[in-house]
Amino acid sequence: MTILLLPPHSSHLLQPMSVFKSIKTTYDQRLCTWIRNHKQQKLPRQELLKIVREIWLQLDKSIIINGFKKAGIFPFNNSVIDRTQFDPLSLKRWDDP
Repeated sequence: MTILLLPPHSSHLLQPMSVFKSIKTTYDQRLCTWIRNHKQQKLPRQELLKIVREIWLQLDKSIIINGFKKAGIFPFNNSVIDRTQFDPLSLKRWDDP
């Protein structure tokens, strides 16, 4: 299945945000550690890329899978998010042919 269009103003409901929370938490910890070990130094771009890459490779894949499942994206489930959470006017335009 390919999603061609998302309902307007729905990205906050349909994004698998758990992925970003996990990445942000780990990134904050790694960054604090780097800063403590390199006082008054600017973080080099290559070091930043290395940190991000390591975090991504160590990310628990079940977090990604569960994030997509919770949003109803994959496997597709259009009843995961209650229709009352969408903007009524936008939803009406979405439903009307």
